[in-house]
Amino acid sequence: MPKRSDSFHPMVFPPADRVNECDEWCAALHLVERCVADFPDGKFFDVDDFMIMGGWRRRGQPMIYLYKHGFTRHYLNVDIRGTAWAYVEPQHLDDDHPGRYKRLSGLDVAVARLDLWEMPMMDPERFGVRLLRRPGSI
Repeated sequence: MPKRSDSFHPMVFPPADRVNECDEWCAALHLVERCVADFPDGKFFDVDDFMIMGGWRRRGQPMIYLYKHGFTRHYLNVDIRGTAWAYVEPQHLDDDHPGRYKRLSGLDVAVARLDLWEMPMMDPERFGVRLLRRPGSI
């Protein structure tokens, strides 16, 4: 595949001096939070559990925001319209192509891929869950 002749690169990052501010970089995440409230895993969805990893620019289309969950380490990729996306790696790692994003069928699929059902086990005090321990364990 030929290299791009222009300097356009799809990956962008939020300004370092605004990382702790909730601005346009977290707007899509808040949209997802409102939309998933009634989903089975919605009770475990908390915007504060996500890190903003960057954005994927697309010419003529809304940017895809890339969020990584702090506990499950899985990605939520969503644009400002609430469309969910999955990253597809290039076929060959030595390829100059940066990969692509394919549209998922819905936010329910994207949230299910986060494995939020693991949250009570990962952070039991937060969810008021007592973990069973074997006798003699600390």
